[in-house]
Amino acid sequence: MKTRFTLLFVAAILALSCGSALAQSSISPQKKALILEFLEATGGKKQSAEMMDLMLAMQVTETHKVLASIIDEDKISSPAQKSKMKKEMIESSERSSNRVREFFSEQLNIGELVEEITVPVYDKHFTENELQDLINFYRTPTGKKLVSVTPMMALETMGAFSEKVMPKLQEFMKKAVDSELALLKEKVKPASKK
Repeated sequence: MKTRFTLLFVAAILALSCGSALAQSSISPQKKALILEFLEATGGKKQSAEMMDLMLAMQVTETHKVLASIIDEDKISSPAQKSKMKKEMIESSERSSNRVREFFSEQLNIGELVEEITVPVYDKHFTENELQDLINFYRTPTGKKLVSVTPMMALETMGAFSEKVMPKLQEFMKKAVDSELALLKEKVKPASKK
């Protein structure tokens, strides 16, 4: 689950950055400067890195919950085996998460990617006057407060969303796993028992 998310995220970034390189060349220097000033005023590059860290941490937590739930439902393993599986799952998940973090911190420059991706997007959707209006807002006390509380608000929102969705997702996953296991057992039954 974690690997699929990471691969999709990286693919999206690469796809967007390929097209954005061409689009950036047609942006006037004045407009590009306004967009970069807007990104600086909103903490765009810094917040992107923070959001990446938050998403990775939340994904690890949710993965642990889902896998622990599946292990708890296992009717074959003993409590000691379940405990060991959970411990191993957490260690494996942490190793994987650390590898993903290392990839993003050592092999990708999030700040450059944010600039590559967002400059053409803001160029497409905002005029120079609108960008200046946005910059002016984000330089106000209210704009600065919005920048400072946005990561925490995003985390709180994701947490609340997770609280609402995870129990339903766990129930769905249990039914899906049980169904698949039943099909698998049926397929591997000896021919004489059918």
